[in-house]
Amino acid sequence: MDNSTTKLLDDFRNGKEQAFRQIYLQYYRPVCYFAFQLVNDMSQAEDIASETFSKLWLRRANFHALPSLKSFLYTSARNASLDYLKSLKVRSLSHNELAYLAEHESDYVLSKMIRAQLMQSIYCEVDRFPEKVKQVFRLFFEEGLGTREIAQKLNMPEQSVRNTKTRALGMLRHTLLKKKALYFLQLLGITGFLSR
Repeated sequence: MDNSTTKLLDDFRNGKEQAFRQIYLQYYRPVCYFAFQLVNDMSQAEDIASETFSKLWLRRANFHALPSLKSFLYTSARNASLDYLKSLKVRSLSHNELAYLAEHESDYVLSKMIRAQLMQSIYCEVDRFPEKVKQVFRLFFEEGLGTREIAQKLNMPEQSVRNTKTRALGMLRHTLLKKKALYFLQLLGITGFLSR
C-alpha cells in the first residue's frame, strides 16, 4: 500500500470528511452500478449505495486496508440488494436471480464487481470528454434518450447529435483500445453499447 493510500485510510479512520469524500467519489458509481445490476432499479440502487456508504462511515475505525474497505462496500451492497429483492417477494426474473445467487454467489458477485469497476473506468474517461460530447453521451447511454429527444433537450440539430454521439464512441473506443480494456469488456460481454 502506497503512502497516499495509507494516509487516506488513516484520515478516514480518524473521521476526516475530506478522506470520506475522496473514497465516496472513487467508489460510489461502481457500488451503485453493482447494486443496479442486482435490483434493476436505479433509484433503489442509489439508495442502496447511499446506505452502504453510511454504514461505511459508521464503521470507519475498522478499515486498515483498501481491499477490506472495498470488500465491505460490495458485500454490504449485495446484502442490501438481496434484502430488497426478497422484500418484493418477486417470483419472476429476480426470483430466478436469487436462486442463481444461492448456488453461484461468489462467481456471480465477482463478475458484477468486475463489471462495475470497468464501468467506473469508462465513466472516468467520459468525464474527460468536452462538455457537449459528455452531455450527449450521458443522455444517450445513461438516460436512454433517443436522438430526437437529445436534440430537443440540448437545442441541437439531430444530425449534430448523431455526429457528437459518433465522436464520443470513437473517443471511448480509442481510449479503451489504448488501455487494452476492450479485451476485458468483451470477456464480460458488455461491449454491446459501444456499437450502438
